Amino acid sequence: SASIAGLVKSNLLVAQPDVLIGDCNIPRGSASLKRLSEDMIAAESIAVSGDNWPTWPRALPLLRIDHAWVRAATEVSSYHTFDGGISDHRGQAITITIPSSNTSPQP
Repeated sequence: SASIAGLVKSNLLVAQPDVLIGDCNIPRGSASLKRLSEDMIAAESIAVSGDNWPTWPRALPLLRIDHAWVRAATEVSSYHTFDGGISDHRGQAITITIPSSNTSPQP
């Protein structure tokens, strides 16, 4: 928690990002991931299409240690893991629509 607060204070991490995606090397349910993804939703859980397969090791995935989260109002059209052939992890691909912050009425 202190590390995350330090990153926000140093402007290396946005306090309220719309999307977080990456190689976390931690299975879902860890305290660190819960703190990092506060108030966010796992992208694969709300994707219109996609998968929620394990991501590591790439050749025979057994663990999901790579994650993607979105803010509640973000639409996730697709979330897929894929074998990019260049890492020991499967890659993640996500297609999203971020809601407009423009709250003025349209003419």
